[in-house]
Parts: sequence; structure tokens; C-alpha cells
Amino acid sequence: MAEISIQEKERKPIWPWFVVLIILIFVALAIYWFSMHDEDRNEDEGVAAITEEPMVADTSSFPLVPLPVSTFFSFAHDSVPAESHDEGDGEMGVHHEFTGKGLRYLANAIDAVMRSTDLQDVEAIRKMQEINDASDRLQQDWESLNHADTLQAAFKKANDVLRKLQQTEFSFLESQVTELEQIVSEFKPGKMTLEQRTLVKRYFRTSSEILQQMARSIDEQ
Repeated sequence: MAEISIQEKERKPIWPWFVVLIILIFVALAIYWFSMHDEDRNEDEGVAAITEEPMVADTSSFPLVPLPVSTFFSFAHDSVPAESHDEGDGEMGVHHEFTGKGLRYLANAIDAVMRSTDLQDVEAIRKMQEINDASDRLQQDWESLNHADTLQAAFKKANDVLRKLQQTEFSFLESQVTELEQIVSEFKPGKMTLEQRTLVKRYFRTSSEILQQMARSIDEQ
């Protein structure tokens, strides 16, 4: 009887499969890492875009006011009233820094409004220069006893120009300019300006409001 030769079938090694599995794991991890990295980068770019382009309120519907007018308005309304005669304790002092600055702001604001209208009056321009000169005198000759007179004269010149502007361009502001003239009439010649600080403050506030209304009216036309 012939012998049947039985040979054990050779087994194939499984280690190549382990290698393939490890490679697949690395590929999957790489894909996951890159996808997460792209998301983080997109978020950063989004934040950067928001930072670079902040939301700005649409002010196109608001009337534009010249800078000298808005500066004078802020000065007249934001300054804290003084209760002392010392220069360092409030807005008005013996050196008249506040009052001198207020006159300059007033003249600049009136000039800005005049430039926006058809009023190009040589006399009005001269009065603006005289108001600036009065500002200088108040601070340079701070020991003078005539400061109230100087200030009242400067305010009257400003009123003359504002009245002319009102009559030619802003008829609706007649009562406001009349109020301004009334404030000036209440000044007491020879009395210290510091003792009339309330009138000074009222004048600056009222005139700044009138000029702001004029500027807004021009922009709305």
C-alpha cells in the first residue's frame, strides 16, 4: 500500500498586517490633526477680521458740526464750576486761563460758522480778531482791575456777529440771541470777573448752544 505524504501547510506571517494597521492609524491621526489645525486657524482669522474691522455706528444721519464748534460746546458744558479764587481750585482763577481760553474757543467757533455761510463780513472778521486780542490781554495783564469791562466788551462784539448771522441765516434763533444779549447786559462794570463767574459760565454755555444749532442747521440744508 502506498504511503500518502502529508505536508503541513506553510503559514503566512501576520506581521505585515500589523504594519499596515499602524500606518492606517498614523494616517487617520494625521488627517484628524490637520483638520483640527485648519479649524483653529479659521477661528483665529475670524477673530482677527473682527478685531481689524470693528463695528462703527452709522453716523451718516447725524448733522456734522465743525470741530471748533464742538470743541467750544464741550468746553462750555464739561468744565467744573469754581468756588475758589485760586487758579488751581477750579475753572476761573486770577490768571484768567479759563476765561481767556473760552474767548478763543468762542471766536474760533463763530469763524467756523461764518465760513459755512454766505456771510463774509470784514467787520465781523475784525471783531473776531479783537476778541482774540481781549483773550490775550486778560491773561497778560492779569493784575488789571478792568477785566470785567474787557470781557463784557468782547462778549458784545461776539453778540454783534451772532445777531448778524441770526438775521441773515438763522431767523429761528432770534430769542436765543436775545437771551445772550440779556446775559451780557447783566455784567457789572468795575466788579471783579471772579465775582461774576456765573454770568461768564452762562454766556459760554448759551453761545455754544446757539453756535451748535447754527452748525447743525447748515449741515441739514
